[in-house]
Amino acid sequence: MMTHLLRRFIRDEAGAVLVVEIMIVLVVLGLGTIAGLAFMRDAFVQELADTGLAVNNLDQSYTVTGVSNSGGDSVNGSSFNDNEDANDGSDPANLPPTGLILDGHVDTPGGAGEDGSQI
Repeated sequence: MMTHLLRRFIRDEAGAVLVVEIMIVLVVLGLGTIAGLAFMRDAFVQELADTGLAVNNLDQSYTVTGVSNSGGDSVNGSSFNDNEDANDGSDPANLPPTGLILDGHVDTPGGAGEDGSQI
């Protein structure tokens, strides 16, 4: 009885096509997931680069005019001009992020400043 059942199980090929179909579907889903995750990664990095560039391009210039009254009292004005930084610029649309361009600053060991002097 048991040998008959075992032989019948070994000869049974009814589910063979179904297994192959499932494997093909799983492979296609796996490849699609990998491609989708790679696209999501690139889009996320692009958005982070755009956000960083937007923050970097903020203009912090200001001008406050002086004030004086008829009694001879006066307050001098003040101003600040935010010059262009090395990283200011634009990020081309639909291209991979260009990243931030360093301004040539090199960290030196021992706490030395940019000009080599000790801090």
